[in-house]
Amino acid sequence: MEQVGISLIDKLPDWYLMVLIPVAVWFVFRYVLPNIRRDKQGKLYFYSQKYEDAKRNRKQDEILGEIKHAEEKFEKINKIIDSMQMVNLRQEIILNIHHAPDKIQVIDELVDKYRSLGGNSYIIQLYEEWKEKYAKPVIRRRITKDSAGNIAGE
Repeated sequence: MEQVGISLIDKLPDWYLMVLIPVAVWFVFRYVLPNIRRDKQGKLYFYSQKYEDAKRNRKQDEILGEIKHAEEKFEKINKIIDSMQMVNLRQEIILNIHHAPDKIQVIDELVDKYRSLGGNSYIIQLYEEWKEKYAKPVIRRRITKDSAGNIAGE
């Protein structure tokens, strides 16, 4: 095989070799040598910007996938937290209505917060019944005064 290469080079004219060798040397110094790099293990490789871009894009895609996965988990966690807030708020309202019905302002604020979080159903019905049976008569007693200026009921 070497003999074939040597015989082909011998058949080339001299002027062709005189042009080819400087062009080949220029090409090597201009394009090949600047693109030879060492990787982290010390191996030499031919640096290609397209390859590096593709490698960087793969890494970015992996990171974006992990971020999306984390966002989905955070959304699930936030839903669980919201539902737990609703449960806690519901229990607090029931506890206040049954054990401290005289805290009218606190119960009103809790029910307003419960409604703003999207709560409905049994708690609202319980609140309306409590309001009719306890809150309205207490408020009426507080604002009704007798002729001496004393608050009625005291």
